[in-house]
Amino acid sequence: MMFYEDSVNLDNYFFEADGLGNINVYNADTMQFLDLIHVSYRYDRYKFLDNCKEWIRKRNEELNI
Repeated sequence: MMFYEDSVNLDNYFFEADGLGNINVYNADTMQFLDLIHVSYRYDRYKFLDNCKEWIRKRNEELNI
């Protein structure tokens, strides 16, 4: 059985799967679009969360946090 996660709030970011193999990233407070993560496959909720956490890690590196 596969569980699918469509959206999640993490570290003041809102991540939402669009059903086309992408994860849209927004600022959770303003809902301003920030980025698009192209994953090109259907994933379970754990893989979805892993992709979101990896994006946060890379974003923090870019911002030197």
